[in-house]
Amino acid sequence: IGIFEQYKNFNLKRGEGVAGKVWETGQSLVVEDYQTWAGRSNVFNTIPFHSVVGIPLKSGTKVSGVIGLSHRESGRVFSEEDVEFLTRFAEFASIALENARLHTLVQRELTARNKAEATLRQITDNMQDIITQIGPDGIILYASPSHKWVLGLDPNELIGHLILERLAEAFSILSQAVERGEKPDRITMRYQHAEGHYLWMECVSSIISDKNGEFAGAILSSRDVTQRKETEARLRNSEHQYRLLADNADD
Repeated sequence: IGIFEQYKNFNLKRGEGVAGKVWETGQSLVVEDYQTWAGRSNVFNTIPFHSVVGIPLKSGTKVSGVIGLSHRESGRVFSEEDVEFLTRFAEFASIALENARLHTLVQRELTARNKAEATLRQITDNMQDIITQIGPDGIILYASPSHKWVLGLDPNELIGHLILERLAEAFSILSQAVERGEKPDRITMRYQHAEGHYLWMECVSSIISDKNGEFAGAILSSRDVTQRKETEARLRNSEHQYRLLADNADD
């Protein structure tokens, strides 16, 4: 501001001029006459000012900015009281700037997190595979919304219940794999829909380990493969009928 308005957004190099020196050392600096000071920057040659003070703005021990003031009158200098006042002002300004920086970071993180959660929610709300997360004790911790339209089950009512009540075969195979230290096999099993009829479900398990490598639970991804199983059954039946016809034709 003031006589330096024309240099708004201009950056001095580290160690250049008063601001550069304060940035480099992290210490306040008072120059009685900038025009005769050996460390002056040539950038300000066209501006007639003399005494200058620079006070660091800090974030922890790092200099995040510099407050600079100058006198245009020759012979007028900044006193110790002036420097002390400006130092205290800079401390309050540094706190305000740090709070603003942290607030901005938190807002960015929250925005990114909300975006990621919205994307994940959109995926889980529309996918056909059903996802079930269990703890090390077999208790269901998460059930995807797809439980509702695939199996007719309210996912909220599944949480807190033992998976053995629903996927006993899958949990048994998972437990055996954990005991052997192996990756669980993909399994295909029959599962009763809430309306009473049965579906063929294909289940893949992914083991979750804690920081010590111990079993901390698992995520099960299951898919309705009833149509595929029925198609395979029809093909097998057709092959069987063809063999019978072929055998009879040979006779």
